[in-house]
Amino acid sequence: MSNDPHIELVPEPWHDPGWKVPPTVFGRGRLSAEETAELTSKMADLVRAGLPLAPGLRAMADEMPRGLWRGSRLAAMLRAIAGQLDAGVSLEDAFAAQQGLFPRHFYALILSGIRSGRIAESLEELVSIQRQTMELRRSVRLTLAYPLLLLAFSVVLLIGFATLIVPQFARIFADFGAEMPVITQFIVGLAAPGLSGYLAGVAVVMLVIGLLSAFRGQAAVQWMLYRIPIFGTLWRWNGLVEFARLMALLLDQQMSLPDALRLTAGGVASVELRQACLRAAQRVEGGQSPADSFGGQWAVPPSLRPLLAWGQRLPSLAEAFHGAAEMFEARTRVYATLMESVMPPIMLIVIGVLVGAAIAGLFVPLISLIQKLT
Repeated sequence: MSNDPHIELVPEPWHDPGWKVPPTVFGRGRLSAEETAELTSKMADLVRAGLPLAPGLRAMADEMPRGLWRGSRLAAMLRAIAGQLDAGVSLEDAFAAQQGLFPRHFYALILSGIRSGRIAESLEELVSIQRQTMELRRSVRLTLAYPLLLLAFSVVLLIGFATLIVPQFARIFADFGAEMPVITQFIVGLAAPGLSGYLAGVAVVMLVIGLLSAFRGQAAVQWMLYRIPIFGTLWRWNGLVEFARLMALLLDQQMSLPDALRLTAGGVASVELRQACLRAAQRVEGGQSPADSFGGQWAVPPSLRPLLAWGQRLPSLAEAFHGAAEMFEARTRVYATLMESVMPPIMLIVIGVLVGAAIAGLFVPLISLIQKLT
């Protein structure tokens, strides 16, 4: 392998968009984002302290919580790397032997840091990005939690009302032959399926989502979620923050733009962003400018293109992506604030209107019936 950090920083299989993660002795698939963040943080502490790598990795493995799948898998991998280092294998080759477990960008940063002699700086930058990303995700989840809980409570309340209360009123109206206005007929019609009918409807929706996920993949499910007003927009901007931060970090390591795009494609959660990165990499290699390579792709907002054109003139595309990350994060927080402040009152108003209409629809014919009886 070349010692020049600017040459072939990425193993050849990663240049193939169809490259699959090979199965490993620690289980199938790569480490999760949480596992990667934990590994990166511990390795950064180890390298920063200047301790010998093999004993340090083995000590890290011993500190992992036992009995948990995540901890046991990380511990097994760390012991395997430590054993290879003890056997005289270089750090680069030891990590290369486990590359199927890592996200593409993580292994590339390790490789770049080893070759350039800046592994401590590379790990610390990656730890910083991972912490920022996880903190933003946590903030978004907390923002979504209250509206979703309120929505779930409302659905349960309405189903209970429709299955327990409405049928009682419907029997009274039928027994006395009361005339029902249109709104009452509508409410009684909604309650007709009963609890089993509502449960069957929920099962059908879950089955449709499962079939879409199985036959059309994760992209179909994400396509639907990202187009939900406010909710989907918030998740979309959150994914763009992760994309821009990874691109900035990889370009800071002096990687070529096509390599950085392919590695970012392997590190983002959004399927649409992943496809957009792979298309952009092909277009850049075909001679298009960085700004034009993202043209016509819904997953990437048009506001990114002027930033990339500015970064190309500097020339510093890494600075352009740093600026894009800050811009996307600001928009994410704006949507989070909007949802946090606007959605609960709107949902409460909607719930109040629905409950009020349901009560009015049931009690208007009941009052009329009582007047006739008296």
